[in-house]
Amino acid sequence: MIQAHNHPVLDSVKWYGSDGSALNEAITKNIEAARFAVETNFLNPLAGGGGGEGHNKNETIQFLDDQIIEKVGLFHRSYDDFAYDALWVSALSEATLEQWKNLSQATNSSMNSNLDSLKKSFVHTADSFSGITGKTILNKYGDRKFGHYDFWGLKNEDTNNLNFQWVRVGGN
Repeated sequence: MIQAHNHPVLDSVKWYGSDGSALNEAITKNIEAARFAVETNFLNPLAGGGGGEGHNKNETIQFLDDQIIEKVGLFHRSYDDFAYDALWVSALSEATLEQWKNLSQATNSSMNSNLDSLKKSFVHTADSFSGITGKTILNKYGDRKFGHYDFWGLKNEDTNNLNFQWVRVGGN
């Protein structure tokens, strides 16, 4: 983005970032990059963890976020919230693994290995669990079926000081 402003044709197209560029402070610190980002309405999606309209986090997410900031001293991305839910799904899957082994033996199912039982337990647990980031239902590929994303862009409220800030400009 630092060099893009030197090529006039590049500011005539829409620019989109990723979770790697969202909230990236290096962009806000470089005047040329920040100006270019504002001029091209550079949008960046970031998993929002179910913040929803108005970006209101639920109390559990806010508590977890506050604890992480207190211990680490940094703003974190939403992945900590997803890791928290993944840990719970994994732990609960392990806890119910014996039930799946017993079920497969009782029904003479082909699910005779520990791995098959663990997979079945994991999918069942994920499909029935609702964590701090919302429902963890999986699609047929094993990815989360539902997700919440925020979109972030740069704004400069004070043109005299060139003080660029990341702001949430949308989301679900």
